[in-house]
Formats: sequence, structure tokens, C-alpha cells
Amino acid sequence: MTNSLNGTKYFSQRIALRHIFDAVRAKFIAKSVGDKAKKAALILYVLVANFAILLAQKYPNDAAGEKYMEEYMKIVREHCGAPEIIDIERSLDGYVEIEFLCGGEKIEIGIKDMQMIYLERPIAREEVPFDKIESKLEKQYEGWAIDEIARIETNDTSFIKVEVVQGGIEQNLYFTNDGKWYKAKPTAKHLQFDAASLEQNTKYLSARYNLNSPHAVYELPDLLREISGIEIRDSSAVYCIQDEIGAVFEYDLAKNEVVKSHRFIDYGDFEDIAVDGSTAYILRSDGCLFACDLSGKLPAASHIFQFNSLNIEGLDYSDGYLYFASKAPLLGKSEDERVIFKVKSDNYGKIEEYLVINRNELMKFIADNYKEITVLDLEFNPSAIAFHPITKELFVLSAHDRLLAIYSGKRLVNVLPLSPEIYHKPEGIDFYDNGDMLISSEGDKKGIIKGTINLIKYE
Repeated sequence: MTNSLNGTKYFSQRIALRHIFDAVRAKFIAKSVGDKAKKAALILYVLVANFAILLAQKYPNDAAGEKYMEEYMKIVREHCGAPEIIDIERSLDGYVEIEFLCGGEKIEIGIKDMQMIYLERPIAREEVPFDKIESKLEKQYEGWAIDEIARIETNDTSFIKVEVVQGGIEQNLYFTNDGKWYKAKPTAKHLQFDAASLEQNTKYLSARYNLNSPHAVYELPDLLREISGIEIRDSSAVYCIQDEIGAVFEYDLAKNEVVKSHRFIDYGDFEDIAVDGSTAYILRSDGCLFACDLSGKLPAASHIFQFNSLNIEGLDYSDGYLYFASKAPLLGKSEDERVIFKVKSDNYGKIEEYLVINRNELMKFIADNYKEITVLDLEFNPSAIAFHPITKELFVLSAHDRLLAIYSGKRLVNVLPLSPEIYHKPEGIDFYDNGDMLISSEGDKKGIIKGTINLIKYE
């Protein structure tokens, strides 16, 4: 959401979110949320929380929010003494973009955790290596026209952004200052490991996947930059969903393009997808499940599950059950635990706990089995789940930590780290019948890092 500001206003949805969630916890978490009345009230509170967040975005008047704004403006003034604020855009994870005028030039700055992530400003024409850039565009973007060019500056480097257009579609491309393709290098904030040493570890090898060497990497079109879930259709195509658009996209691996889409609702925060026959199940983060008929014969249906969690992100279908992974800890429960639920696909009336994931158990497993891995910070917030077609083990992916945990029944059997250079934000997982694995990874918001699907062979 975007707000026009005069330099003093600021919208603080994260603060509103914290206050409302605290109210929810204080109201319902003391001992139990077992009876129907309390569960219904909990759902109502969550809906009110979502509405309050929207209000906080649109009508900013929080004093703490203004304090944050002052901190953001200090960062802006380091680059411009007298900025004229045009817009501020903020996401719920605390990422902020501020657009302002400085001496007549339009500049944009990205901020996360009170640190500048990037600065985008105009670039002089003579500083652009047009011959090299146009040569690359002729090979890979024939028919696209250059619309805008800007300089991107980060804390340790700078590069060129080129916006190209074709048929009303815009796409951002990035080049080094001498005209080569620019490739960003994400950093490992939660785990560090040496890939070569890891590949000699017998526990790592026992999983029969070398995540450091994908067999194929599919760079996704801009429409799927924020890919959040995948389900294999067949050997040639994958069903995909992305965070914001209420549609299932069929992505052709060979053609590298979306060949079909199935709309089931307008917008939302969609996290994962599972398919049973011609029915695609799509999970929204608030626990709402959509059923989309891929044949187009039936209208989409929806059902809100009363999970004791404020963020449900993983979904899979197996043997008549739908499995849901809670990204957040359950209300009133340990912050170290995340829960996998299961529900019969033909009877939504009974929600069962299938598996409890314990962060401390994960950390101990890493310490006992992987001397090659240094744990800097581990939360383990599940972003996707899938059952292995051969071993029947449950694979649980955490995008936040770039970590894959494997469970046989309720027993943790392996933990596999993912390289940040290959998996920027891994949010989707599925398997072919022969055990080959696909992991989808969301790109960054600026499009510097593209969304990808990685194929890892079962060895």
C-alpha cells in the first residue's frame, strides 16, 4: 500500500499489528481455545486485526510511527539535505521504499531494519554503455524497447537498472557499470557452511540430494517473481501461485513462459498450492483454503479453518488428507515450536495435529551431525511442505533460514542447508514420481534477483 506524505505523516501497520496480536494473546491464550465460542471469537479478532492494519496503512497517526518516520528521514537526509517526499511504501515485514525529489531529481531509497538497502537515482547518458546493453537485449529481449535507465547504489557496489517495455508489459533488467549482466549475491544471515565439505558428510549424502548443484535452474518471468508455491502438473509444466494475485498459473518449463491461468479470486496473500485430480487447493496466510476446479466446470469455493495460529504458510495433499504448516508459533504455545496440521480433504470438520517441529531439536541435530554448519540464528518458520513419493518422508522448507528439515513420521531424520546464492527465498517444494525434487525461490521486490525453480535430481 502507498501513501502520499508531507514529510511528517507515517503509517505504522507493524505497530498496529503488534498491539492487536498482543490483545488477542491476552484475551484467549491464558489456558485454552478449545470450545467453539472461543475459536469463533479468535477468528473475529484476526479479521479485526487485518482490518486495523489496513486502517493503520491508510490513516497514520501513531506517535511511535512518527518516531520511525524521523529515523527514516535521517537516512534520507544523509543523501539529500532538503528532500521533498513524494511517496512511502511499506510492507508488513518492515521493508520501506521512500520516493522523494532532491534538487529536481527523483530519487528512491529502500530501507530495511533502519539500514539503507539501495538508492536509485538518475544516470547521465554518457555513463551508460549502450552498445553492450543493446547487444544483450537484441539476443534475449528482441522487440523490447528501453523505456527508463537509472543508477542503483548499495552499500558496497553500484549498477545500472534498465526498464524495458513490450506490448504494455514492463520489466526491469540489471547490468554492471561496464555493460555485463548484473548478478546479486545474497548473504547467509542464519546459517553458514562450506559446500565442498558438506558434500563429503555422510549424513548429507544419505538424503540423496545435492542441493548445491541443481540439475537445472529455470529463471521465471516477472509475473512469477514473487512465486510462493508450486505443484507439478506433469513432466513439462508446473502449477504456480504467487503472493498477491488470486490465480493458478501453468508454467511451461521448456518454453519458459506461463501458458495458462486459472483465476479463483482477485487478491490476497497466497502461500502454497496442492492438487488432487482436477482440484487445486490454494492456501491464504490467514488459514482460508480455496478450491479451484482446473477444468473450469465448477466455481471456486473457500473455507476458513480455525487454526490456533496467525500465519499458515505450507500446504500439501497426500492420501486423502490436506496438511497445513504453521509458519508462526501457536497462540499461547512455545515460541520454539511450529505445528503441522492435517484435515481430511472430504471433511473439514476435524483438525488434527500431525507433527510438532521443535527449533531446539533442529539446532541439536545440526550440532550433532554437521560440524560444517555454523548456526548464527535459527527460527525455522515453515514456508512449504511436501511428502516424498518414495520414502513417504515429510520435507519441510523454511525460507527464513534457508533450511530443509526431513521427518519420517514424527522423527527428525535429516536437516539440509540451502545456499543463499542459489535459493534466495525458497517458498515452494514438490516431487516428481521418481523422487526428483523442485524447489521454487522467490525473487526480490526490485527484480534484481529473479524468481526461480530449481530441479534437484534424486541420486
